[in-house]
Amino acid sequence: MNKIKLSVLWLLVLMCFVGCGEVAPAVQTVEEENLESVRVWFEENTQSGDPVHSVHLVDTSYLLLTISMPPGVEDIHTAIKAYIIEEDGDSYCIKASKSEHAASNAGFTAELLTWEDTTVLFGDIGDVLYDIVEMDGMKDVTFVEVVVELTNGEIISKPVENNSLYFVSIPTEAQVSDITFKTVEDIRYSDYFSESLDGAPSFVEGDEVDG
Repeated sequence: MNKIKLSVLWLLVLMCFVGCGEVAPAVQTVEEENLESVRVWFEENTQSGDPVHSVHLVDTSYLLLTISMPPGVEDIHTAIKAYIIEEDGDSYCIKASKSEHAASNAGFTAELLTWEDTTVLFGDIGDVLYDIVEMDGMKDVTFVEVVVELTNGEIISKPVENNSLYFVSIPTEAQVSDITFKTVEDIRYSDYFSESLDGAPSFVEGDEVDG
């Protein structure tokens, strides 16, 4: 009788270990499902042809970023494009978009896109930077943070990594005073670019969508 009880006990222990070893399938959150739905809609309903890099929820809108690559090239992009997308019944609608070049000699790019109550600063981070102090060519750098300075004195910062896209959500009523890209030193946007950032989109709803 005791042997039977021990056998049953060992069987239960074994079943417990087997059960604990099984990994439950990942369950998407509602937000993750919505982001994936936006990605699928964009790929099926625009003629962009550019790979979707990422989709983010910003306020009540979606920010979708794409990258443009030369034909036959998979690891180099020449431009990025930001789209502000909103729900439209059971579907979605592109409200505004804007393009920006990939990072080059400056080591970074920055562009501003505003649509109604949504404003985002977006751009590209590289891994080299032209040395404007020594004026002796390019140098390797490691970017760690982007700090957005607004005219009202507010500061918004976000971690960044080399060779990646970034975006920062900022208050629509605020204006950007300058941007600092932090490495071992502070690299200021105004030291490399003289033009101020304008949030006006290059595409607004009602224009022909070509991606």
